[in-house]
Amino acid sequence: MIKFALACDKGHDFESWFPDGAAYEKQARRGLIACPECGSTRVAKAIMAPAVLGAGRPEREASPAAAVPVALIDQRQRALREAVRNLRR
Repeated sequence: MIKFALACDKGHDFESWFPDGAAYEKQARRGLIACPECGSTRVAKAIMAPAVLGAGRPEREASPAAAVPVALIDQRQRALREAVRNLRR
């Protein structure tokens, strides 16, 4: 898993996790990554310092309050998936 700092074309910054860099690229090309504030799918990687743990430096605990859900599909795609599920049933 890899965490990327992202920014939309409206200037909103956010972070999101991906299985690897290729997964980010694939989702970005398909317009599946959306800004949690404005919904814009024009998203790019932002500059980010790598998280490097040194000897004697304890690993930080992730704060559950800091987690921000990010929708990877829009309403139209969600409705299409639901229609396909109903069709399969």
